[in-house]
Amino acid sequence: PYDTEIADINEDYVEFNVGITKTFDMPLSPTLGFNYHFSPDYFGDDGDSHHFGGSLAITLPNGLSPYMKGGHQTVEGDEFSAYFGTPDGYHWEYFQVGAAYA
Repeated sequence: PYDTEIADINEDYVEFNVGITKTFDMPLSPTLGFNYHFSPDYFGDDGDSHHFGGSLAITLPNGLSPYMKGGHQTVEGDEFSAYFGTPDGYHWEYFQVGAAYA
């Protein structure tokens, strides 16, 4: 894939995001979240991008708040991704576990 000169990459792109988060009034105050991101022309002129993500957190009595996050993103693929050998686009999943302390 590196046998040609890299394309002139347009690094600017716009992304729209909508999300919702709800904390439930019950023991451990569970918080559930969901978000969606859309870009009509992702980084490097890579076409449409869709990202879906979700999260779950609780608050323990000592102020520790463990959480989990995960998501999936797909990118249509175009000139920039073709340089790296993925002209038909690409996608990835991610998962994160952590904690916050107040």
